[in-house]
Amino acid sequence: MEPFVLDNGSGFIKAGFANPDSEPHMVIRTAVCSIDAGNGDDEGDGDGVPMSEEFDLRSPVGAGRASGEKKSGGGGGGGGGAAGGALLDTSAAALAAAAGNGHLTADVAAVAGGAVGLSSLGSSVIYPIERGIIKNWEAMEDLWHHIFYSNKQFWEVGQEGQLLIAEPLFTPKAAREKMAQVMFETFNVLGLYSVEQAILSLYAMGRISGCAVDIGHGVIDIAPVWEGAMQHAAAKRVKIGGQDLTELMARLMMNSRSLSSPSGSPSKAKNVNTSAAMEDGGGGGGKHESSGDGGAGASHGGRGNVSPGGGGSGNRGHQSTPTLSPPPPPPPPLLPPPPAPLSVPMITLPLPPPPPPPPTLSPSLAVVINTDIAEVLKERYALVADDAIAYRKVLSGQDATSSLSPSSSSSSLVQHTLPDGQVISVSGRERYTAGEAIFEPSILGINDCGIVDHVYRSITLCGPSENQRQILENIVLCGGGSVIPGLDSRFLREISVLAPPSMRPAVVKPPDYMPENTVKYSAWIGGSILAKNVFPQNQHITKAEYDEIGPTVIQRKCF
Repeated sequence: MEPFVLDNGSGFIKAGFANPDSEPHMVIRTAVCSIDAGNGDDEGDGDGVPMSEEFDLRSPVGAGRASGEKKSGGGGGGGGGAAGGALLDTSAAALAAAAGNGHLTADVAAVAGGAVGLSSLGSSVIYPIERGIIKNWEAMEDLWHHIFYSNKQFWEVGQEGQLLIAEPLFTPKAAREKMAQVMFETFNVLGLYSVEQAILSLYAMGRISGCAVDIGHGVIDIAPVWEGAMQHAAAKRVKIGGQDLTELMARLMMNSRSLSSPSGSPSKAKNVNTSAAMEDGGGGGGKHESSGDGGAGASHGGRGNVSPGGGGSGNRGHQSTPTLSPPPPPPPPLLPPPPAPLSVPMITLPLPPPPPPPPTLSPSLAVVINTDIAEVLKERYALVADDAIAYRKVLSGQDATSSLSPSSSSSSLVQHTLPDGQVISVSGRERYTAGEAIFEPSILGINDCGIVDHVYRSITLCGPSENQRQILENIVLCGGGSVIPGLDSRFLREISVLAPPSMRPAVVKPPDYMPENTVKYSAWIGGSILAKNVFPQNQHITKAEYDEIGPTVIQRKCF
């Protein structure tokens, strides 16, 4: 059995048997849904559906972006999407029973949400990894269990194999020992090896020295590596990632939609004015009510004589002052009757052609454009300008096509069709601002320098100048955020300005024989390369070593 490679990312988990010539066999979101089983029992006594083996979470109900094997039966779609074509009983009772341990994977829950709605199940999404650090170990174990045993082409209980884990930079020692304990004691792996993602990304590019810049979902890890050894003193972590760019894209889209009134907005404005008028009327009503209460309070204050103003004299010896009403207004003067209309012949004029219908826009785009849609817009349409001057031209609305990246040769304004058929426009301002935030964190409200300055400062902290030269000439941009068009050319141009004239920085590209998405899945592919050498040479942690030393053995053999 081939070793199993597991890359735990903040946004997605990449998993599969070691095969450097292919992409990961499974890619699923690093998220689970916590489901209240009691809400799924509509006909029971409110205690929920009891857990059963048929709908156990740890049965093969979904396989992420797995093999794509179609299963016989109704509704079994092909692979490539969430749940990979696996059959899933989406009834409320079945899903509630499937969540007997409280968690469903987000991909399975997404399929279920289209059928019954997760809100009816009382679901809440849990992200076990935040900014590269595991925060919820129980949910993480459920994800690992789903990955290892939900697909028949992977492990079966009692037939586990060897495991290589790609861990994020700056993983705490306690977290590493906890992971070793879970893998040996819960999942009974035969062997374990753990290594930083940055080193594996360099291996995927055919390098053992260089600087890996991993632009991930939660953070940006900058890791200089010399001869296969991580330079921890020079490594840096920038807490800016793809999730921040997604939130920025969502805010930009909502702001632009609120400034530009779509079709149907006049009625919206009318409703707003009506509600404002109702508020004014309500305020007036409040005043009248207050005065009425005052009169009532005066009339019931005591049983004394009633004053002419209508208030009662509640306190003896005091008499209320009568209120004089203003005189009635004079009647309006009588106007002469209007003259009789003149008899004018009717002239029929042709009606102008009706205006073209406006594009179908959502009347409530501020609600429609959530983080899920914003993430799709970012991945498809985000761009990076050649420099800050070109970006300023985009903000000013000028034609900056000649000074932008080659990918912007077409119009910067694009139309995107939502799943429900609505069409929205993504302007150049929104497309380029999402990519510019990597170089100008002030756009996100973060007082920090850009990614280029961080990388250059990190490299200058590495040993002698000869080491710096080799690291600077082998920079690897990897991770999901590194595939934004124009990012690599902008990065190379700016870091060349900072570097001395004697050094020529270079961004390393994957070889032609590597898979298409090597940059995106570089850590997993590099782990597959390393697993082919580590386990045959017995450099990994064995079960016997773990039983003898304990979880601290990972600090001795994996460093």
